[in-house]
Amino acid sequence: MNQRMDDEQLVEYVESQVYAAADREDYAGHVEPNEAEAFVEGIRTYLVENDLYDLKKLSDWEDALVNSYYYAYDQLLKE
Repeated sequence: MNQRMDDEQLVEYVESQVYAAADREDYAGHVEPNEAEAFVEGIRTYLVENDLYDLKKLSDWEDALVNSYYYAYDQLLKE
């Protein structure tokens, strides 16, 4: 958001970052791009529904959200 990307560009960028991070990690196994897309959309939906989808709120909650992402993704991989 800080880079002033439109929403579609931002989501695609985040998806690529999630995919790249998961692909680097041995514990993640074989990761598919559609899994990263679904994960990012799930997080985005949560943020929108809970009125957290703006730069200020994301900045205020950054550490807690990052930890939540890691936890949620780890749980998803265990399924």
